Amino acid sequence: MSHRFGGNRPGASIPRFLLSFGMLAVMSTAPSSAGSNSISPPTVWAGAPDWVTEHWEEMVGTWVTSNAKYRNLDQGLDEYGMQWRWGVGQRSLVGRLYGIREDKEVGDFWEFREYWHPGEQKLIAVQYGVDGTFGTGSHERKPDGSLETLQKFHNGTTGEASSLGHRSLLSGDEQTTDSFDVDEAGKWIPKRSYVWFRRS
Repeated sequence: MSHRFGGNRPGASIPRFLLSFGMLAVMSTAPSSAGSNSISPPTVWAGAPDWVTEHWEEMVGTWVTSNAKYRNLDQGLDEYGMQWRWGVGQRSLVGRLYGIREDKEVGDFWEFREYWHPGEQKLIAVQYGVDGTFGTGSHERKPDGSLETLQKFHNGTTGEASSLGHRSLLSGDEQTTDSFDVDEAGKWIPKRSYVWFRRS
């Protein structure tokens, strides 16, 4: 599977490495942008364990990571940013991943959605790429508080399927994320590692 940048937009198709940026951070301190007519969420929410809402509350905001290690591979992008906000009723998160060059945003690569599935009892991670690539999977919380994510992607151009894994650990205003290819035997093959810092 081949992904390349094209034109002034951040890609006619998505570089494969960007699949590594799954749902590893969640972020915007404002509870909602729906306005004064928005409906307040219920005070009791059955289903999601406490760690899900605690994770979301910790992660809302804007996060930025240096791309210095991979800059030559990524059309000269200096940094990446991820920005998340609450979804309707504060029962999900909506986000985006974008590139930064010379302190300016150069466009979005991904849109994200995280939500608790009350039937499957899982924290679901969904993302949509600029070229139509689609990925979905779920987070699993580990004993050390880290999240492990396994997602299946379908290429927006060819329909080709691939599996990717992510591991993330949040500590205060710093988050480490590691990405992996996952082969047919289930082996996790390391790809990239980033350290993200909270900007707001």
